[in-house]
Amino acid sequence: MHDGKFIDGSDWQEESIRSLFTECHKKYKDGRIQQTRWPMGDKEVNSIWINHKSLMMLMIPATHRSPGTRVLDVGGGDGMLSVMLAAYGLDCTTMDQMYANQEGLVNRNGEAYVPRLLDFLASRGVRTVAHDIYPRGFPFQDKCFDIVVCSEVIEHLPNSPKPILSEIFRVLAPGGIMILTTPNAVSIGKRLRLLRGLSNEEDIEFFYNMKAYPATTVYRGHNREYTSDEIKYMLATENFLVTKHMTTDYFRPAAGCFSAKMLTMTAVKACARMFSKNTGEFNVVLATKPLIASS
Repeated sequence: MHDGKFIDGSDWQEESIRSLFTECHKKYKDGRIQQTRWPMGDKEVNSIWINHKSLMMLMIPATHRSPGTRVLDVGGGDGMLSVMLAAYGLDCTTMDQMYANQEGLVNRNGEAYVPRLLDFLASRGVRTVAHDIYPRGFPFQDKCFDIVVCSEVIEHLPNSPKPILSEIFRVLAPGGIMILTTPNAVSIGKRLRLLRGLSNEEDIEFFYNMKAYPATTVYRGHNREYTSDEIKYMLATENFLVTKHMTTDYFRPAAGCFSAKMLTMTAVKACARMFSKNTGEFNVVLATKPLIASS
């Protein structure tokens, strides 16, 4: 809820969504609901994640924006997308293994992060499910959600995303939609790095010294990224209909903050788009579960 009331669905516009994101980010920050393992500073939030959340919400067609629309966010993390959708009256559930880690993550004050997060999400009308999504399937009945979001998740899986995509298809109601976002394995930025002899993998010092994943834990960085064609193949195999697909960059520097390097890279990317498709840093897909099951 948004100050005790739902936002009118007619105000599902980019400016309003960005304003809502800014308000939500402030509530997270003021409530000390920010953990230290993957901290997000204001600069990163305002140049990347505001664009990410806005794009995902704008991908939702008008037919699926009504109050009461049932939403599942798979690997929902901090749950901010669910908080934003709940502000419009959608019925939101976010599922993540992290929610079971009650003491392992802390905020910048050294306080347990997860309990604060769960209390906040509950106060905004968002249900949370602590569940390891990969080996155990989803703890939901068939056809019980109208929207499933799977954003920046499949690249972290230890093996094929088939079990996840199959489960998403199962829990979606006929005519329901999935929004899938994941890094583009062959973006123009990655191609240029390889030409310069640089790796597209995680920084070697960060990875080798296990700064985010101690020796006793499972590595949950990017195990495999996908091209646009690979994503289309996987979704077609699970009988999804891809209704919209794009590659894009979430990063948008603030006005007046363009460096010479940024301007050069912007020009290079613009030229690349003239000769090659799907050059953006991220895949963004809207897919539908058909009303009539495929035979």
